[in-house]
Amino acid sequence: MPVLIGAAIFEEGGSAGVAFVLDLTELKQAEGKVRASERRNREVQTELAHANRVATMGQLASSIAHEVNQPIAATALARRPAA
Repeated sequence: MPVLIGAAIFEEGGSAGVAFVLDLTELKQAEGKVRASERRNREVQTELAHANRVATMGQLASSIAHEVNQPIAATALARRPAA
C-alpha cells in the first residue's frame, strides 16, 4: 500500500509535534487511470491522423482520375460519327 509519512516538531526541545501517515492508494489509482486515458487519447489521435491521410489520398486519386479521364472521354466522343 503506497503511503506518505511525515512529522513536524513544534519546538526545539522536541516535546511537542505531530506525525501523519496518508494512504495514497486512491491517488495512485487515479494517476493510473489518467495515464491509461492519455495513452488511449494518443492512440485515437494516431488513428485519426491515419484516417485523414487515407481520405486525402482517396481525394487525390479521385482528382487525378478525373483529370486523366476527362480528355480521354472528350477525345472518344469527338471521334464518334454524328448521328
